[in-house]
Amino acid sequence: MTDRTEYHRLILKAQDLDDGANITALDAVDLARAVVDLAEKAGMTGSELAADARCRLARAVLARAERTAALGSYGRDVLARCRLARLHHGGHPSGAWSMGEQVAVALVLRDREWMNHHDYTVQAAAQRVAAELDVPADFNAWLDAIRTELDGKAPR
Repeated sequence: MTDRTEYHRLILKAQDLDDGANITALDAVDLARAVVDLAEKAGMTGSELAADARCRLARAVLARAERTAALGSYGRDVLARCRLARLHHGGHPSGAWSMGEQVAVALVLRDREWMNHHDYTVQAAAQRVAAELDVPADFNAWLDAIRTELDGKAPR
């Protein structure tokens, strides 16, 4: 995409937001990318970019977006359900969700109480989630990535 096309896309998005459109995660990523691009075009060096609070925030937003995208659509859904479980269901999956969703959330949250109540071992829960869903080959790394995002920790 050319700079001119990108500029016009951002102007149109700004007009939408001015007119009351909701701000999305993609808007935050767009803004973060624009901040970093402007700083680089202004000739800021790597150390200046690292020291500038606006650029650090923008880079953190971009890094979070990349990590979340790497989870895949199902991983992002499980992440969102885990957040809901923590906020509204005492750290347990909601009974209103499908059994597969409940198992995945219980597995990510390491909810042994829920698993025991539903006669699942950790291994059986992992097998069910891995068999039913499109998850990466390194299933444990996928679970850990969701847990990392859930806890708001950036990988080091």
